[in-house]
Amino acid sequence: MLRSKNPLDLFKIIYDNTIMDVVLGRMAKNQEFCEKYLEDEEFRREVDKILLPLVHERLAKI
Repeated sequence: MLRSKNPLDLFKIIYDNTIMDVVLGRMAKNQEFCEKYLEDEEFRREVDKILLPLVHERLAKI
């Protein structure tokens, strides 16, 4: 499990290395979203802009 006590910029390195595995693992459950995330760079940036701080905040509380 990812735990973060790191600043957001350092946590982003972990996030970037992990998010693709998470997306690919969800492919069977939400193929349309996963394909858009993998193929559309602008969409991916927008999702990550929202998701990264949320994940970081939640893991910091663990």
